[in-house]
Amino acid sequence: MSYKIILDSCGELTEEMALSGHFTNVPLTLEVGEYRVVDDETFNQAAFLNAVASTTACPSPEQFMKAYDCGCSRIYVFTLSEQLSGSYNSAMLAKKLYEEINPYVKIYVFNSRSASAGETIEAAKVMDFEKQIKADRESLIQDIIKLVSINSVEAAPEAGMPFGAGPAKALDCFLEIANSMGLTVENFDNYAGHADYGEQDEILGILGHVDVVPCSGNWICDPFKPEIIDGKLYGRGVLDDKGPLLACLHAVKILKAMELPLQKRIRFIVGANEETDWKCMDYYFNQKKIPAPQMSFTPDAVFPLIYAEKGVFQYQLVTDITEELVLSGGNAFNAVADHASVLLPEEMEAVIRKNLLSWETQTNCHFRLDRMDSSLRLTAEGVAAHAAHPSTGINAISGLMKAVSELPLQNELSRIAAFYMKYIGFDLTGKGLGIDLSDEISGKLSFNVGKVEVQDYKVIFSIDNRVPVTYRCMQVQELIQKHLSGSGFRFENPNATESIHIPKDSFLVQALLESYRTVV
Repeated sequence: MSYKIILDSCGELTEEMALSGHFTNVPLTLEVGEYRVVDDETFNQAAFLNAVASTTACPSPEQFMKAYDCGCSRIYVFTLSEQLSGSYNSAMLAKKLYEEINPYVKIYVFNSRSASAGETIEAAKVMDFEKQIKADRESLIQDIIKLVSINSVEAAPEAGMPFGAGPAKALDCFLEIANSMGLTVENFDNYAGHADYGEQDEILGILGHVDVVPCSGNWICDPFKPEIIDGKLYGRGVLDDKGPLLACLHAVKILKAMELPLQKRIRFIVGANEETDWKCMDYYFNQKKIPAPQMSFTPDAVFPLIYAEKGVFQYQLVTDITEELVLSGGNAFNAVADHASVLLPEEMEAVIRKNLLSWETQTNCHFRLDRMDSSLRLTAEGVAAHAAHPSTGINAISGLMKAVSELPLQNELSRIAAFYMKYIGFDLTGKGLGIDLSDEISGKLSFNVGKVEVQDYKVIFSIDNRVPVTYRCMQVQELIQKHLSGSGFRFENPNATESIHIPKDSFLVQALLESYRTVV
């Protein structure tokens, strides 16, 4: 049994509710002088009416705590109107205490603003909602599989498809699913789209995206042929952000089927370029001039609220070369590189093989050496991760540069590896470039090398920093440029999204938190 609905004894259970196994009553206590009676199935109304005056005592937090301890992952609580009883406050206190020791249990407490039949009607709606969720589960899974099966990694622009065919196909797929549910949809030139439920003037926005980051590494399945393995659905975009976006869409589908009245129009705003530079949202809001919703949330974060987000600063460190080099690694700025390789002269074979085990021990990368005609290809394999959390991955570019720096080479590759180990190495805070910044609000700056490539006789390292909220990206840029002086490398192609910070004790943050606690 995955959910439980709890009412105080003012709520009356129908026969269906009583037999379902999903309902529990937490009784009030009635007191007349020294006479005390519990308002449950043992209540003797005739004896009680012999008393002249009476008072009631709401259920204690301990009683609610006992009711919460039922083994369910979702618990809904309906209480007598807060103006008439302390039941609501007791239930809320018990919720706070219980969730502290049971963080994976979600408890939703509702002030019914009513009594008796009012509680029953609201509880019946929740039971119906849970039934609808269960009935819709397979449909949701199939829609996620359908959307995740589309490779929507950004590619070169094509006619009418600014981010390539994949993101355009994924956007169209989402809008088709929404349209099939009765929502009104519009595609804005394959940059972005929206889907509306309702016609109210005020809008609640749900923002998400259908593009994904490139795939690499050892997947448990083909990332674009999703599979359910041991009860979990695997595929690129299942969590970021196709799955959560579709879960919200199916929730609206259920609300629509139940014909529940809404105070605001619900609008899904869906981008096709979130993983890179947000041209989708710039086009939607700034070029198409679509008004912003009065309030919004995104199922691409954590609940209940984020009040600060680090800045995203992406740029390239570039040096000119005169020799032919074959050096490559990684896929994107915002992902820890899980592979990197370089071509080396064949006379290096003996020294490479001698050091392979040592390099693996030092770097945690796996190394492979392959013959390529008259040269050798040295490949480092790491572990992919998001650039915001580089410590959760193993950077193959760093591993490869460490190996190359220890080879007896007399060429530009040796210079490049020496630069890398001096200014970057395995540090994840940018210390070598003078940008190891931090603050109490958001912590340390993170430093990730996402790609290395050779183009037009230039070696290019693509960098992603997450900048603490009390610093600006331009400050980071100035520090880097200062430290690069005389290094042979230069700073190019900055792309900055500044941090967001609303003080935790501000009226807005506290009001939103209180709203979340009250509703949830």
